[in-house]
Amino acid sequence: MKPPYLIILVIVISLAGASSCSISRGVANINTDSNGLAARGFDAVAFFADNAAVRGNPTYEYVWNGAKWVFATAANLERFKQDPEAFAPQFGGYCAVSAAQGKLVEGNPEHYKVVDGKLYFCNNAEAKKALEQGEVDLIKKAEKFW
Repeated sequence: MKPPYLIILVIVISLAGASSCSISRGVANINTDSNGLAARGFDAVAFFADNAAVRGNPTYEYVWNGAKWVFATAANLERFKQDPEAFAPQFGGYCAVSAAQGKLVEGNPEHYKVVDGKLYFCNNAEAKKALEQGEVDLIKKAEKFW
């Protein structure tokens, strides 16, 4: 028969491992401002539909993954509701280039790029240029970090 402290230790380790797995991959880590607003208030769908950074309207607000998302139109809000993961920026809206370097730095929606149907934010124009020059490698590195 195993000593009871060993059984308790195994249970504690199992529970600790389970809880760390649920938060370690960044699923709920959305870059938000002090008001809980994602994407700095830009319409996440407009990056795809309009190929532009368009400010959202608080009238069309939706809470998803712990953040408030705003949209320029009711139609964009409805599209987001149908499939938020298709429109939300990768790496929680943090800078993709910084994530590739193992850091979380705020992404700037005015410096964005859509690659293979996914939205990536960069912190500034230099980071966007770096992403454009090495997008496949940088995205792979950022995914490993994330």
